[in-house]
Amino acid sequence: MASNNRKLLIYSDAKVVGGSDLYIANVLPALLKQWDVAIFYRPTTEMSGYISDHKVIADRAKPYSLYGLWPWNVWNLQARFKAAKPDLIFINKFNYYTSKAAILAAILAKIPFVTFEHGSVKDGADLADPLNQWFAKWSLKKSRMVLVPSESVKKFFTNHLGLSSDHVWVNYHGIDLDLYDHPKHSGQKIRNGLGIEGSDRVICFIGRFTKNKNPETVIDVFQRLLTKYPNLHLIMLGDGELKDVLRSKATDDHIHILDPLPNSAEVLAASDILLLPSAGESFGYVLAEAMAMGVVPVAYSCGAIPEVVGDAGCLVSEGDVDHLISCVTNLLDDEKELSRLSRLGIARAKEQFDIKKSNERLLEVLNKTERSPR
Repeated sequence: MASNNRKLLIYSDAKVVGGSDLYIANVLPALLKQWDVAIFYRPTTEMSGYISDHKVIADRAKPYSLYGLWPWNVWNLQARFKAAKPDLIFINKFNYYTSKAAILAAILAKIPFVTFEHGSVKDGADLADPLNQWFAKWSLKKSRMVLVPSESVKKFFTNHLGLSSDHVWVNYHGIDLDLYDHPKHSGQKIRNGLGIEGSDRVICFIGRFTKNKNPETVIDVFQRLLTKYPNLHLIMLGDGELKDVLRSKATDDHIHILDPLPNSAEVLAASDILLLPSAGESFGYVLAEAMAMGVVPVAYSCGAIPEVVGDAGCLVSEGDVDHLISCVTNLLDDEKELSRLSRLGIARAKEQFDIKKSNERLLEVLNKTERSPR
C-alpha cells in the first residue's frame, strides 16, 4: 500500500459484477502504488476476492434499493466519508440509487469526487424520467471529472446531459497482455475436452447470456453455417438468464455451452472467430481480449464496438443476421483474410488496450483532478 498518506475512496455498488467492477479490479494494483485505497462495496464473491488479493481497507456499501436515497442514508454515508478522510472519492456507476446517495454524501461532506460510468445508459432510456435527468446533469457537473471507457459513452454524456467535452475524459479499458498472449496458450486442452479435431474451425461467444447480448442469434447463425461447414464448432462461455433457453436450442453436439472460467484466454486460444451480435457495448472487454489472442471479431456495428475493433474485424448493421453469416462465411473461406485480420487485431490490442498504459493514464488524470480547484 502507498505510504504517502493520500487516500482514494472507491464507492462501488454495482448490482451485477461486470465490466465496471472488472475495471476496478484491473486498476487497483496501479492505484495502490500512489494512493492508500479504501473501498465501500457490494459484498459479492468476486469483489471480495479482488479486495482481499490487494489488502485494501474495505467496508460494505448499502444494498441497492430506492432506500439508498432516503435522507438518513445519505446523512449516514456522508458521516462515513468524513470518518474515512479521503482526498478524493471515486464513485462507480453514477446511475444507481446508492451511487446517487454517495454523490450527495460527497457534496455534503465537501470531499472532491470523480464519477466513473461504464455505460449502462442506452439511448437515454435510464434517464427518461425528468427528475432523474435533472439530477444526473446537476450531480455530474459537481464532479471533478466524469470518466468513461469510450468515445461512444462520452458522446452520450455530452449530447444528452450537456456536459462539456473537457469534463468527460475517455480512457479505454486495458487488458493484461501477459495473460492474453496467444503464444502462451494452445487451446488444445479445451479442444480435446470438447472433441474438436485439429483442423476444425471454432466460433466462440463469450459474455453474459442476456437479451442485450443476443446469444440466441449466435446459435441461429451457427446452425445455418453448419449446413455448409459440417466440421464447424461453437463454444459459448458465460452465464445468465437465457442459459436454459440456449441449452434447449443447442441440439447439435457441435454446440458447447460452458460455465464461466477465471479468464477466457484458453477458450479464445481454441477459437478462430468471435461472434458478438450485442445490441450495444460501452467498451467490450471480450473484443480486446479476442484481438490480443488473434481471434477475429464479427459483430454488430453499434455502441463502442466500431472504435474498439477498428479495421481488425468484420462489422455489420445491428440486426442484419444475413450479413453476419456472410462475414463469417467469407472468413472461413479465405484463410489469408482471416490471418490478415488476426495479425491486425494482435497489433491493435498491443497499441490501444495495454492495461499498463491505461493505468498510467488513469493515475495521471486522478493526480491532476485531486489537485485542481473546482
